[in-house]
Amino acid sequence: MGITIIDRLFANLDTLTGKFIRIVGGQRENDGKARSFLTDQLGNQLHGPGDAYADAFGRARVSEPVNLLDIKQNFDNAPQFLLTSLIGAGTATFLVNQASTQMGVTAANGDSSIRQSIEYVPYQAGRSQLIFMTAVMGAIKANVRQRIGYFDANNGVFFEQNGTLRRVVVRTFTSGAAVDTAVNQASWNMDTLDGSGNAANPSNILLDTTKNQIFVFDFEWLGAGRIRFGFNINGQTIYVHQVLNANVITLPWSTTAALPVRWELVNTAATAGATTMLQTCAAVFSEGGSDSLGISAAATNALTPTFAATAVTNLTPTPIMSIRLKAAFNRAVISPVLFEVFITSLNSFIAEVFIGGTLSGGAAVVTSVSDAAEMVTGNTLLTGGRRIAIALGSNQTRVAESVIQDARKVCADFAGTAELLTLVITPTSGNASFYGALTWKEIY
Repeated sequence: MGITIIDRLFANLDTLTGKFIRIVGGQRENDGKARSFLTDQLGNQLHGPGDAYADAFGRARVSEPVNLLDIKQNFDNAPQFLLTSLIGAGTATFLVNQASTQMGVTAANGDSSIRQSIEYVPYQAGRSQLIFMTAVMGAIKANVRQRIGYFDANNGVFFEQNGTLRRVVVRTFTSGAAVDTAVNQASWNMDTLDGSGNAANPSNILLDTTKNQIFVFDFEWLGAGRIRFGFNINGQTIYVHQVLNANVITLPWSTTAALPVRWELVNTAATAGATTMLQTCAAVFSEGGSDSLGISAAATNALTPTFAATAVTNLTPTPIMSIRLKAAFNRAVISPVLFEVFITSLNSFIAEVFIGGTLSGGAAVVTSVSDAAEMVTGNTLLTGGRRIAIALGSNQTRVAESVIQDARKVCADFAGTAELLTLVITPTSGNASFYGALTWKEIY
């Protein structure tokens, strides 16, 4: 007889036949049931992993998720990654010692504070999208709606505390209007987290939203994939509810899986007093790897109808071309790749690339340059924006293949207004004329 339980279980089997034995027991799942698993003669498990150890497609999780979005507030409230929308007396106060933003509303009806990622995170078909978010929502409160999740005004998934209810919600716009399908906590089908310790609450954990929570979402989209909601508590992901869509629904469960992370605090009517919600971090991962996404595109002001280089006054920063998303593609993203500049005279110059800002002066000319993007030329001033690349040039030479690398892509705001990717030129030795070119990837 062998010295281990596996040795003993297989002691009477022919080691050459490849026979196996079914062992009952093993990992207890969120539904409280012990799952059986198969082993070979060496004790190697042949059955798939348990819920907490598998991605949305049922593949065994490994420690190599690919990060698609990383938001933290170590030094400021992450203004390059998050937009803030305040209505009424809503507030969003950065707390440096807590690396968080405290969202707040007064007792007044209609007050709201919303924090949403600028980027709509790309999704790759066939890969499990995994989202972690942290917040202290606080206690359930009458006439106060709190949401945290991967969603916008039209589509997505989120946790919600609304009046007297705590629930998980799937939002879809496939009908042409936003429709929320909510499941209350008492009806969660994997773990109710009510502290009862019965079959509906196998973890025996009582959810306390007055404490800091790590909210977990994952899904296989493809229009018909499953969705899971959960919490990571004490280092273990506890799934509380799943929605199974394949072989069930007749339409995709959402219009898109490319969505932002979002925290929302809203008064739906007058309340008993002020309310706060502490918003901290978020991360979005692709499980099962991630390939290089996007369709390459490029544009140059040399191909505008005038076929004329842009004339720029000495020592005057001047936008010679901008790229932005078309209105129909305002939930796509643009990932800058490189820029090039050619000067038509023996002058020196500085070339800069900016994300964001506002164009003014001159007369704007808008030209379609790809399926998703359009080019704006003719303006004479860019105000604001964030510089993401800079290069120097002179003497009829070009700035060749200057690569742009940045953690954030070019997106659109809450209202869908597209931000700019702009090439700005400053001559440093006299007036000069310039051609410019931008190359990017469109992801949608």
